[in-house]
Amino acid sequence: SLLASNCSSLSWALVVKKDGTEIYSASGTIPSDEWDHYVSYILSEGDYTATFSVGGTVQRIEDFSVWGHEASMDVSPGYSGEDTKFTLNATNCSGKDAHFQILKSVEDYYELVYELTIPIYEDPWSHIITYTLQKGDYGADFLTDGVSEQWVEFSIVERGVPAPPVEEEEKEEAKPKPKKEKPKNTAMVSTRNFKNRFFITPPF
Repeated sequence: SLLASNCSSLSWALVVKKDGTEIYSASGTIPSDEWDHYVSYILSEGDYTATFSVGGTVQRIEDFSVWGHEASMDVSPGYSGEDTKFTLNATNCSGKDAHFQILKSVEDYYELVYELTIPIYEDPWSHIITYTLQKGDYGADFLTDGVSEQWVEFSIVERGVPAPPVEEEEKEEAKPKPKKEKPKNTAMVSTRNFKNRFFITPPF
C-alpha cells in the first residue's frame, strides 16, 4: 500500500528488485492530497528491495523477503491392533489441499489402506489423524496439491516386541524404492502478494 499526503499532481514510481535485477515496476500521477494506492504482484521465494519515489525523489527503500512453504509429517506407531498417530504440519499453505495416504507393504508392491483429502484452511496448520493398523510394514505419504511433501516408512509390531525405527524421507533425499514406486517428491515453492506499506512526506 502506498500512502502520500499533500503530493497532488506529483509523479510516483515503485521499483522492486531481486539481486539487483528489476522484477516489477509501476508509476503514475498522484491525483489528490490524501492518496492511498494498492499495488500487488506475485513474487517467488527470495530477498527483495522496493524503492518508492515521489516527484523523482526517493522517499523510502525497504528490504523484505518472500518465504516458501513448509510441510512435514510426524508418525508415532502404535502396537498391532492399536492406534497409530499421524501429525500433519504446514506453513504458508493456506488454500491448498492436503492429501494423506497409508500404504501397506505386500510382497513387491504397496497396497492402499487409507487415504484422506482435507483443505488447509489456516496458517500455520496442523492436523492429527489416528488409525488402527495390524502387524506389518507400512508407508505414509503427505501431499499438498498433489505434490509429495514427505514419505515415512514404519512398522507395526505386537505389543512387547521392539519396534524398528521410523524412516523419514525428506524431499532432498529421494531414495529408490525396491517396491512399487511411490509418488515422486518434488520441491515446491509458494508465492504471495507483495503488499508492503510505505508512508511518505512531500518532497522538498
